[in-house]
Amino acid sequence: MALVRRLAQLPSSSGPGRAQFLVGQFRALVQAHAADGWTVPEYARELGVRVERLSRACRAIAGRSPMRMVHDRRMAEAKRSLMYTAMSVQEVAFSLGFDDPAYFTRFFVRWEGRSPIQFRRSARRGDGEPNS
Repeated sequence: MALVRRLAQLPSSSGPGRAQFLVGQFRALVQAHAADGWTVPEYARELGVRVERLSRACRAIAGRSPMRMVHDRRMAEAKRSLMYTAMSVQEVAFSLGFDDPAYFTRFFVRWEGRSPIQFRRSARRGDGEPNS
């Protein structure tokens, strides 16, 4: 609710400053709730804006849709966990809020082009993407 109050205090214009602020707050929420499986409408509701407004701001400032930003964050966290922990793929899936490890694997393959196991093996050999 503090976010809603802060957003309400901003000028009602939809200029770049407001969009930057909104996207910054969105990124903070994504960081805090990436493992909670929030939908874009849930993020928008928490921010006190319509989904369309959030989408326009994200595309203008970040060049990506809000959903893409959420997926990118979850993928970064998945890669980090696969590279730097001994958690199983199932444990990584659950830690990121996926109810089904098979769905997590399909999600990972769709975004990464290889399975979590293949990514981990590649990362351990040194030909992974440690900066992702």
